[in-house]
Amino acid sequence: MVAEAPRGVLLREPTRPRRPLVASIPHGSDLVPERYAAAMLASEALGVDAYTSEIYGFATELGATVVEAGLSRFVADANRDAAGPTFGPFPTAIVASTDGWDPLYEEELPAQAVAERISVAHTAYHDAIDAAVAAHLSEAPRTLLLDLHSFGVALDADMVLGDGRGSTAGAWVVEALEAALRAEGFRVVRNVRFTGGWIVRRFAGEPLVDAVQVELNKRCYVDALAVASRRRPLPHDPERIAEVRERIRGAFLRVLDHYEGIAS
Repeated sequence: MVAEAPRGVLLREPTRPRRPLVASIPHGSDLVPERYAAAMLASEALGVDAYTSEIYGFATELGATVVEAGLSRFVADANRDAAGPTFGPFPTAIVASTDGWDPLYEEELPAQAVAERISVAHTAYHDAIDAAVAAHLSEAPRTLLLDLHSFGVALDADMVLGDGRGSTAGAWVVEALEAALRAEGFRVVRNVRFTGGWIVRRFAGEPLVDAVQVELNKRCYVDALAVASRRRPLPHDPERIAEVRERIRGAFLRVLDHYEGIAS
């Protein structure tokens, strides 16, 4: 079942009895509603974690709640620090003034417009994560939060696990996740370029939540030349997506079984 929560967040409830896993997909949408797009110099070909919804949609079948952004990260980016700049450069601001290369606006957005976007796509997203985590903790002593992304930069890895350099999850959790992904044939590294954004970092020191950012190389399911070209939309290869999906599903199931055994 898919329910649209208030203010642009999609909640996907477990399709089997709940298990201690919350899956976050913050950058999978390319939707920029006209009310926001009208102010942009360009609202097409914006970056997106392409096909993450399709790849990670299995999580509900494992007993997980999925929290997914219904709007583009260029409306407001849920993975940016709430205490950071509200409007400014793409790498740090909640509402990006550039697409990472070029300006998106002729002038700075009014504070009221920025605040509305943050309410719709940042605050609402974290409220949904908190509610999902609380629901899972009501039935288990601790829970795993996986923040799911994809990347296009050239790295010699298929998967990057970010745990804030050891601050957002127990070491045994990250070790189990790495081992399970390696068993499925993925080349895995930790905290290389992607150490974990705000979604996982705000759980640092939280004893009941193990939060890990999971970055999947787009080249695992999209032609490398297309990734490098920044084409939008990226070509859809259903067979490669399905193959990667099943390997990740197997790894996550193995981790979840191990997690329940240790955490209980």
